[in-house]
Amino acid sequence: MIKMKSKNTFGVKWLFLFITVLSLTILSNNVICQNFFIKPYLSVDNGIKTDDMSYSTFDYDMYIDSTVGTQKLASYKQSFGKGLSYGLAIEKPLTSSLFFELGLSYFKGKPSEYSIESFTTYVPNPAYHIDITYTDIYDYRPIILDVAIGYRKEFGKFALYGSSGINLSYGKLKLTQKTDVFNLIPGYLPFEHHTYIYEYNKRVQFGSRTSIGINYILSDRFSFFIEGRFLFKNISPTKSSLISYDMNGNDWTDSLTVSQKQIEFVDSYDETQNSNSNVPSKQLRRSYSLSSYSILVGIRFKFPAVEKDVAYLNVN
Repeated sequence: MIKMKSKNTFGVKWLFLFITVLSLTILSNNVICQNFFIKPYLSVDNGIKTDDMSYSTFDYDMYIDSTVGTQKLASYKQSFGKGLSYGLAIEKPLTSSLFFELGLSYFKGKPSEYSIESFTTYVPNPAYHIDITYTDIYDYRPIILDVAIGYRKEFGKFALYGSSGINLSYGKLKLTQKTDVFNLIPGYLPFEHHTYIYEYNKRVQFGSRTSIGINYILSDRFSFFIEGRFLFKNISPTKSSLISYDMNGNDWTDSLTVSQKQIEFVDSYDETQNSNSNVPSKQLRRSYSLSSYSILVGIRFKFPAVEKDVAYLNVN
């Protein structure tokens, strides 16, 4: 039997804290004596679809009461990266061309919906059939911390810049599963509607990003910018909990066992580990793509240097 070990997040939390403290230290180092910029922005994000959550198409023979049926499922690609981001960045020049940037944003993801349908007809009674539609709706809305180094070059009223760095996200993933059953087999309910709502555990997730943009300079202190950005990130929850189960308008959550309501995602497991209904069940871990390409628009507001007061001795 395979023994599973829980993941140690102690190092991740300390790394997250170290990056945050380092970023704030760089930004706050003599900040009242140096220029820095505040950049509020809005980002329109489009997900980069991957095959991580594809559903394989397959056919198989089903033997029920000596009848044969065929079931077929569709295949989909997925990405959770589509939505809007509302962010605020602080930019600090390091040299005349290089700059350091720390950003914090809230990503409001558009719910990602995937539907598959199975249709089963029984032979020799084609009037007996089952039509089932499965719908998964994922909703992910994290807070994202960006740390980047960039290069900037001015050309009169315009400036071109590029930056690259890492990001850390922290947020909750919610899954709503809906199953609609249309059943013409005698002795069964003709229609069933099931709704399951799961919440996945929050985790700090790492990723990277790269950007290129242009500034239109209105004055020494104020400019507009538009930026193209690529975000590369996957999220991989380790646990999920069923918080609600509804069938045909009735709440059946309390009727489920612990293994039906709680899931632990692991790299591998033995089926015998799912034989105890009083402990969380095991499923294989999977990654979900948050990768995206985005267009950001915002303003760049400069805080001018504050010179210290100096007393001069009049020797005349």
